[in-house]
Amino acid sequence: MLKKLGVAAAALTMAAGVLTATTFLAPEPASAGICPAGAVCLWENNDFQPGCSMVWRPSNGSRILPSCLRDDVGSFTANAEACFVDTYPGGVRESHRARPGDYSRAYSHGDKFGGRMDRIDPGQC
Repeated sequence: MLKKLGVAAAALTMAAGVLTATTFLAPEPASAGICPAGAVCLWENNDFQPGCSMVWRPSNGSRILPSCLRDDVGSFTANAEACFVDTYPGGVRESHRARPGDYSRAYSHGDKFGGRMDRIDPGQC
């Protein structure tokens, strides 16, 4: 019985190490359409396809989007509350609230907000 407990503890320790290594070594988002819990993921391409992407968490605070995403967010997945913002030199032009569970496969298509957003803020708009 004691030997079984030792093997089980070793297996759990090893599994925790693998999970930790995966968390720190895998690029975020790890693959198309995957977004970590408590985060908002933005992709430059529609349908969460590879290319320029960003993983943002509320603890990151207000962030200007990288140049490859500014006014060009093709798709997003929200697993956290966020405020998508369109700014101009004098302040905020427009904002849209994102809630956990929100997503868009084509956020810059037509006149959608992904073609205008350039900043992400924590909390409600």
